[in-house]
Amino acid sequence: MDEKFREYYAFLKGFVEKTIEFEFGNGFLPQKYTEGLCRNLFKLDKYNGKKFDAIKLADSGKKETVEIKATLTNAGTTTLNIDSKFDWLYWMYFDFEKDRIEIYEIDGKELRGNPNFKKGKKNKRISVTLSHYTKKATPKVYDFNENTLK
Repeated sequence: MDEKFREYYAFLKGFVEKTIEFEFGNGFLPQKYTEGLCRNLFKLDKYNGKKFDAIKLADSGKKETVEIKATLTNAGTTTLNIDSKFDWLYWMYFDFEKDRIEIYEIDGKELRGNPNFKKGKKNKRISVTLSHYTKKATPKVYDFNENTLK
């Protein structure tokens, strides 16, 4: 892993802990950091444009699109654009107490099977709890203490 991601993690952990301690909220995860970290860990290419976050090369050689979401809770509540047709969603759950990130690969087709995707709300975004889609999944775990991805 690129050292800048490890160094920023230490800063971010302290920032989030102080934010919670001083009751200023729950903290947040900067999108450029989480997306860059995910691409770095999984050797994903950056998507050329704003429609997706990354490109993954499938075993078949096909280029597949990736959406990256990161949360501070193990429920993984986030919002998604109902018009986005990504192939994969990588969900990164940051667990600062254990100094690790659990990363789940969720099939985009499974998410789009959610009835809310078909409602066509005005704002084009829906709230999704990503843990509902990972009950049978085994995450990849990046441990900051060991500098390993398992």
